[in-house]
Amino acid sequence: QNKEALDLLLSKAKGIDCQDHQGKTPLIHAMQNGFLYAIDKFLEQGVNLHIKDQQGNNAFHLAVLAKKDSIVEKFVKYDQEITADKDIQGRLPLYLALEQNNQVLIKLLLSESHGGQALIYAISKNNPQIAGALLALQKTLVNFNDTEGRSVLSIALEQNRAELSKLLLSHGASLAE
Repeated sequence: QNKEALDLLLSKAKGIDCQDHQGKTPLIHAMQNGFLYAIDKFLEQGVNLHIKDQQGNNAFHLAVLAKKDSIVEKFVKYDQEITADKDIQGRLPLYLALEQNNQVLIKLLLSESHGGQALIYAISKNNPQIAGALLALQKTLVNFNDTEGRSVLSIALEQNRAELSKLLLSHGASLAE
C-alpha cells in the first residue's frame, strides 16, 4: 500500500530533489527513516545525492553518521563521486567513518586520495588517533602530497604539530624534502 502511494506520488511529483524548511530532501527523509524502497525509487529517478541540508550534510554524510552501511553502499554504487563530498566542516565521509571506527565503511571509502585528504584533515585538527589509524590502514599515506606538492610531514611541521610529526617519522616519512 505504501509502495503504491509512493509510486503514485513520484509519478506526479515536480521534482525529487526539492527541499523542506530544513533543507532536507525526500532522499534524506527516506534514508533517516530506513525506507529502502523509497531510496531505490529515488535512485532510479536520478536523484542528486550531493544536495546538502541547512547543516551542510547530504544524504550520504547522514547515512555514514547514522552507520547505515547498506545504504552507504547503495549510494557509492549509484555515484562513486559522492565519496569526495565534504561536510560543512571540511570532513570527507572517510573521516566520519574513522571517527566512528566503522571498519565496514572505512574499507569501502578508503582510497589513496581520500586517505591522504583525511590524513591532512587529521593533521589540521591535531588528531593523532585518526592519523595513526589511517597510517595503520594504508602505510603509503606517509608519502602523500597535497595538491601543492607538500608532503604530510611538511604540513605537520608547518602547523607545529610535534606529536603528529613524530608519528609520521615513526612510520617512515622522509625529511629529505
